Amino acid sequence: MKKKLLQLFFRLSRYLLCLLMIQCLSMSQLLAKNGATQKIQSVKEVQFNLKPGNISLLKIIDQIEEQTDFKFFFDKRYIDQNISIEIAQSENIVADVLLKISQDAGLKFKQINKTINISRIPETEPSNDGSLEIIIQGITITGRITSSEDGEGLPGVNVVVKGTTNGTVTDIEGNYRLDVPDQNTILVFSSVGFTTQEIVVGNKSVIDAQLSADTKTLGEVVVTALGISREKESLGYSVGTVDGDDLNETPQASVLNSMQGKVAGVQISQTYGVRGSSMSMVIRGASSLNSDNQPLFVVDGVPIYNTSDNLFNQVDLGNAVSDLNPEDIESVSVLKGPSAAALYGSRAGNGVVLITTKSGKSGNKGLGIDFNTSIIADNPYRYLPVQNEFASGQDGAFIFENDAYEFWGPKLDNGFIAQQRNQDSPSELVSHENNINRQQDFYQTGWTQVNNVGINGNYENAKFRVSLGNYNNTGIMPNVDLRKNNIGINGTMNLTDHLDVTVMTSLSESKSDNRPNTDDSFLTPTRAILTIGPQVDMAPYSNPATWWMPNQEGVEQRRWKTRWNNPYLMQELATTGFDRTQAITKIQMSWEFVKNLRFTAKYLRSHLSQRAVNQRPWNTVDATKGNFDIQNSSFREQNWEGLFSYNNTFMGDFDLQANVGGNLRYNYKENLQNSTTNLVIPGLYTISNGAPGSVIYNNFLSEKKVNSVFAQASIGFKNLVYLDLTARNDWSSTLPKENRSYFYPSASLSVLANEMFVLPEWIGLAKLRAGYAQVGNDVDPYQLQRYYSFGEDWGSVKRASLDLTAKNAQLKPEIATSKEIGVDLSFLDNRISLDATYYVVENENQVLGINTPITSGAQSKLINAGLVKSNGWDVTLNTSIIRQKDLSFDLGLNFTRNRTTIVELADGIEYFGYNKGYAYFYTYPGDQVGDIYQAPYFRVEDESSEYYGHAIIFDNGKPERNNNPDDFEKIGNYNPDFIIGITPNIQYKNFSLGAVFDWRAGGDFYSETLRQGKNDGRFPESINGSVDYDPNVDIVQQIKDNPEKYSHEWVGGRDSEYGGFEWPTEAQREARSYINASGEKVYVNDASFDVGVREDGNGGYIENFGGPGTIWLSPYNAQKGADRYLASANLFSATYVKFRELSLTYRVPKAVVNKMKLQNLSVSLLGQNLFIWTKHDVFIDPETAFVNNNGKRQPGYEFYSVIPYTRSFGFKLSVGI
Repeated sequence: MKKKLLQLFFRLSRYLLCLLMIQCLSMSQLLAKNGATQKIQSVKEVQFNLKPGNISLLKIIDQIEEQTDFKFFFDKRYIDQNISIEIAQSENIVADVLLKISQDAGLKFKQINKTINISRIPETEPSNDGSLEIIIQGITITGRITSSEDGEGLPGVNVVVKGTTNGTVTDIEGNYRLDVPDQNTILVFSSVGFTTQEIVVGNKSVIDAQLSADTKTLGEVVVTALGISREKESLGYSVGTVDGDDLNETPQASVLNSMQGKVAGVQISQTYGVRGSSMSMVIRGASSLNSDNQPLFVVDGVPIYNTSDNLFNQVDLGNAVSDLNPEDIESVSVLKGPSAAALYGSRAGNGVVLITTKSGKSGNKGLGIDFNTSIIADNPYRYLPVQNEFASGQDGAFIFENDAYEFWGPKLDNGFIAQQRNQDSPSELVSHENNINRQQDFYQTGWTQVNNVGINGNYENAKFRVSLGNYNNTGIMPNVDLRKNNIGINGTMNLTDHLDVTVMTSLSESKSDNRPNTDDSFLTPTRAILTIGPQVDMAPYSNPATWWMPNQEGVEQRRWKTRWNNPYLMQELATTGFDRTQAITKIQMSWEFVKNLRFTAKYLRSHLSQRAVNQRPWNTVDATKGNFDIQNSSFREQNWEGLFSYNNTFMGDFDLQANVGGNLRYNYKENLQNSTTNLVIPGLYTISNGAPGSVIYNNFLSEKKVNSVFAQASIGFKNLVYLDLTARNDWSSTLPKENRSYFYPSASLSVLANEMFVLPEWIGLAKLRAGYAQVGNDVDPYQLQRYYSFGEDWGSVKRASLDLTAKNAQLKPEIATSKEIGVDLSFLDNRISLDATYYVVENENQVLGINTPITSGAQSKLINAGLVKSNGWDVTLNTSIIRQKDLSFDLGLNFTRNRTTIVELADGIEYFGYNKGYAYFYTYPGDQVGDIYQAPYFRVEDESSEYYGHAIIFDNGKPERNNNPDDFEKIGNYNPDFIIGITPNIQYKNFSLGAVFDWRAGGDFYSETLRQGKNDGRFPESINGSVDYDPNVDIVQQIKDNPEKYSHEWVGGRDSEYGGFEWPTEAQREARSYINASGEKVYVNDASFDVGVREDGNGGYIENFGGPGTIWLSPYNAQKGADRYLASANLFSATYVKFRELSLTYRVPKAVVNKMKLQNLSVSLLGQNLFIWTKHDVFIDPETAFVNNNGKRQPGYEFYSVIPYTRSFGFKLSVGI
């Protein structure tokens, strides 16, 4: 029955929408009211028609206003609107009806020209005969009320004759007309959110006024679910908002970059260090174990496809949401909790971000043009320190090993003679200036230019905006770029007083000829430039003419060692480019077919298509015959939506806003990918050039339908108490038929204590709120049954295999149940405002894989199990420290703290997570998500032993790890303790200074870059041991005196100058010597050891402290034993403070601008990422500690994300015509 009603509802909605569109297309002209001056009539002279019966006061007023020129003016709070009057005949004189109402209801009517004011008859006056006063004389005053901030007209301003109820309100353009008694009349102009102003009429007939914002009473309006605008004061849940002007203080590559540090309860991170990299946005913690935890993004009501896992062959192609033009954005609302997002049902599990675009400015009628242009330079200024003293080699400074990946070889500029690759004869190993500065030479200044043009139209029955945007970036890496083009059209036309149509369409194109590889070992440019032997002359590798071996162009690279790719050649020829187009469309018609009741029909469509191409030349490491890979992806979603909206005030004290509607959603996803790993002709990048048997064909297609009905009601009582109720039911095609219906309710309550109780005057707002809600995370398509995957052909035979994960026909969507409480406070004339929320979210029905018997034909099976619980705080504090005419200083702070715990998992699942490198990102039931473990070294466990805690050294002279998971030890957690955003803003006359600081406190990350670098002897600190010692004091005694300092460390160095010991035997000393260029024998005293003890087999221990019985190692092996396998040796604090944005803007005075016949003109100096402080002392930006794991970007693990620290400087010019 429900399904039939749902289908009928949407069928009617579609027919109605089509009917309205046909009606609009057939209109040849719009009706306009005759504005000619007419003789003012008395209420005794005017008739109107009314159906006989018991009629309410409000309906009588409506009929008089509709059939005559009279307008009523009264205060709803003091008039009982439920009064009903018995009307005996259909034709009535207005005065007769008003007198009857006056007699029956004790009301007083006063006609002043065309305005009829209503008030109560004082108890001291008799009411039996009624009270009707008629005044048809005086002065007619007209004018326009505008905002002092931007000069735009203000609708809904009350214009009242002081001391009376005679008044009117301004229209949508801020215009008004009012008849007043005489020249001594005082007009009072008032509006919610603005200071009241009084003006004496005098001898003027036109009185304009400018109203200034009243920060004490200003009610902020925010966009909530389904695009419904609400006063923030009435909400029972927390919504984070960012204004479009704040987003565009400094131009960024993505709207998410622009939001960093500006919203509480949200963690936004750039996953790699170049412009255009994917952004991760997590709202109130990552509580889903199956998804990327990214929120749903909705642009003007249109949901768009977005993921932080847009990877192609280990190359990050960026988010689709980053393709949006920030200059087109009017505001962003972040629906942080399920209470705020519940109307999105099964899509709201990770929160919702509502983006509202600009749709034309109100104010001056006609056309207006906005233009801005900006240029920004990205200046690399700090590079990862590397050692340039020792050459390639593994065994030690006595021998050169050209193909060694490590740099523990001979000391440079020290007379060591060796044969290098590509040299005719042996020569001395020396340092090269172009090698010492190889990072500085490889990276370059990046440039970004942004241009935007917007055309705004504002007319009596229509307003629109057409925009063009262009973004062009040349990256700090060679041959890395990003280009974006945007066009947007957004407009609304009022076809009649009760019917309007809105059309929004946006087309974005984002493309690049090459994006950097972030995860592939030998194609990552940051790794290739770092792993060059310090003895290598970089000249032939930076010069394109010598990239290839002679007569082997395109076939064999010039290399200084076998396992290495020339980063210059790779950046130019081993490229990964993409071209992505995103189209967003909304067609909406809204019809108020009954007073206060409106029906809105919408067609919403988003379509994203992406073409990605990867190519590698011959003789690339891991691709000896080259590679070509091409992928075409398409994502499409369309929604038909119908919504009935009702707004009214009843019984004088209750306000009701109600919405009932439904949605039909269709999702389509297709992926077609072809690749070859064997190019027949070098440098010809086509699939047809792939050798037989080397071509792989892949394609994937999925479809999904979700039908939904939803309802929302907001009830307010005397502006004291607000109750919000929502309900949504989804029917999903990805779930089994008997299990595809899910209901998502929510309820929230807010109480304004400042209106309910008498509080001190310095308290402007005191609101308490609480909410409860359920939302979900739907299941992806094709999770109910297994399907085949195809691999590379085996000769003429196709290879196919079943997925090793068994599917489950009884899967359910995740269900997130949320409870939150909060408080909103405002003090001291709104100089201090606070928004604080505490929340608890329990996410159940996690889709997990459990192990299955091999006899089942699968390794695992998907089930619903597990419970994940998140709790935390998000707090926003805004202060206005200085508020003067020419000087103001505002300071905003936002605070975020979240903890996510796995409460339970399924039987047979011991932990959730993965391991990477030597770090284990495991979360056990009862522990917090983000925990990091390691396999510890075996150590002395006997607390009574003098060697308690020391590592146990094995026969190879190194400690070994205990790989029993039961003995793993927790060493950290990648989640922050808290995040604070700081946004100061100073204005002095026409100058404004704004900044954004971002402070992340706590958390850890594991660095594979630093682990590999230490292992390879690549860093300056690896020249000596991992801990210093005094060479003049017995080393054994130093270790015994300070065991905590030396335990698990390695002691020694590359030679005696750097802490190395003399080898104990003559044979060892001779073996580690060489003859230098002068013919002298040089002994390399680089004996080193790992600190610990060896078991003697009798329950005792032998010291490995550098004395007798010590097993001596080369520096490479000693370092390897101490650091390589121990994750804690490469774990670092993720605490940082970033100076993200700085803008200094000068706005040319209005008088000057007017003379130039412009609307506005401003110039800004810009800065981005001007400063970063990290708690750790290593060269890593903790924000970019993300790694690809099974196709998903995971935090807490860093792999060669060692882009140079970069500061950006620029300027911006903005012009309004």
